[in-house]
Amino acid sequence: MKRLFVLFVLTAPLWANGWISFEMKMCPGENATVRLVLQNNTGNELKDVILADKITGDAFLKVSVEPPYVQTIPRGESRAFTFDVWLVITPRNGEVAPDFMDFKVKEEPAEIASLVPFLLAREYEFTHTLTEHYDYYPIVFLHGNNSNTRMWFSPDDYTVLEKLLDSHYRYYRMGDATLDRDEPVGSTVHEIYPKRVIYNCEYYKPGFESGDPNPQGVIGSNGHWWPIHPYDCGLYSAHMAEGEYAEEVAEHINRILAATYSDKVHCVAHSMGGVVLRSAIVWYGCQEKVNRVLMIATPNQGCHYTAGEEKFIAGVCVPTGPICPNWMFYGELGELGVHRWVTDWPVPCIATRLENTCFNNTCGGGGECLSWIGKLNEEGCPGSVKYATIGGARNPKIAVHPSDGVIDSSWVPLDCATFNAVHYSSHSSGPSKWYEEASYGEASLTACEYVLEYIKTWVIDGDETRRGKELNIINIDYSIDPYSDFLLDIEFGDVQELHKLLSVQVVLGGKDIYGSESEKNIGASYRVGEENGRYLHYNFGHIDDIYDVSYIYIYLYTLDGIAYSLEEEW
Repeated sequence: MKRLFVLFVLTAPLWANGWISFEMKMCPGENATVRLVLQNNTGNELKDVILADKITGDAFLKVSVEPPYVQTIPRGESRAFTFDVWLVITPRNGEVAPDFMDFKVKEEPAEIASLVPFLLAREYEFTHTLTEHYDYYPIVFLHGNNSNTRMWFSPDDYTVLEKLLDSHYRYYRMGDATLDRDEPVGSTVHEIYPKRVIYNCEYYKPGFESGDPNPQGVIGSNGHWWPIHPYDCGLYSAHMAEGEYAEEVAEHINRILAATYSDKVHCVAHSMGGVVLRSAIVWYGCQEKVNRVLMIATPNQGCHYTAGEEKFIAGVCVPTGPICPNWMFYGELGELGVHRWVTDWPVPCIATRLENTCFNNTCGGGGECLSWIGKLNEEGCPGSVKYATIGGARNPKIAVHPSDGVIDSSWVPLDCATFNAVHYSSHSSGPSKWYEEASYGEASLTACEYVLEYIKTWVIDGDETRRGKELNIINIDYSIDPYSDFLLDIEFGDVQELHKLLSVQVVLGGKDIYGSESEKNIGASYRVGEENGRYLHYNFGHIDDIYDVSYIYIYLYTLDGIAYSLEEEW
């Protein structure tokens, strides 16, 4: 069924020369009634508000408007327009102009921007408040170092992406489970809510697996920064010829914008993926193409491992070999500040550190040793992008000891971020290894309820009201009984304090049924708690993993991170 792109323009010439355009999709020959209610919450009287119509493409438009115009909209009041629309389309080269399922409001000035969703039907009615801004943009998910897009669909865990899709939140759906390099993006213009699509983007080569010995590329700075030593720069240049991850992400974003007829995307990036995205924003022209960015365990301040930790990553005196393949040290790891160590053969556990982390603006030309990530940070946060970061504070490692097991939470914050939070969870989901405990569910940054709620509340909705570095808590009661449900009751100072809460996390430690030490990590959004005034009640169900509890940690989170904690041991 052919569809047409119709543009109604509401003009307010005496109010900051502002105008709003509404894009509506209709079928050929259909009649429809549209009722538009404008609510003036701007604090000013809107004068000479006039409704006009405009159409793109070859078509005949019959529209009647009652009333034809409204002279003023007093402060705090609303006025309604009703359109009776009849549309006949003459195809243009067998095609019609692109259409949209979302009602889109373009802004001049910016504060009246809005993207108001509606379902295609014969009658439409909605209220638009001139100070609201709905920006349901496509969402780009990015993986981290030595990983791939399958991390967001992990066989080991129920990830935040999977939970988000299963919740059908705001009608978001999956676009491409894996969007490889240079892969085309199919148009969504014919679909309901064409911008509410999630894309899982790959910046390594297709088919990359962790530990792949074949070079995949470098993060890249669009030619701004190079290793200062000739040998290092030669390898860096060779790897760069395989691809620049930031450029790949920028191209993904461009293709997604074209396919969804959107002007911006939101992004959720894990670990190194956040640095790749920031480079795309700073050095590859995405300053005005990205709206909100959530970076999870991203080393925005670079990696600052001890010599022993770097040797472990490089595989020095490690029977299973290096954690990362050698080529990464002359590319992305060097850019992040991780040194390469070379064994002094024939003594296997003695190694020499190489200065593969020194960069400046001349390839192999020597000179001052500068940090690649430091130069990225000097660029600040250009454009209109808003950032939030979440670091992890649960360490599952045995051999390496940053706070989340891979990235220290102190390396994550970004000076220009709106929020810099920390959550008691590990870097990502995964089974036990000889040097690492298992991390699943609430114990993983890629699967916990806090990150899921962060994506819903801040990334998608743009809601920043659930913030605060401290919560006023009057009392917390809980019941621990291996034969009944675990109950949690929280008394807040007032209702306003309760409405700052984003999620709750409970950590129970003790012995399991076999007498072994065990830890149970559970969490829940504010949405599932039973609210009664300033009281919030949770029923977490039966806890059958731990029978002899020796400690309990209760954390209450806002967008700013842990805002209240209760830690008891016995």
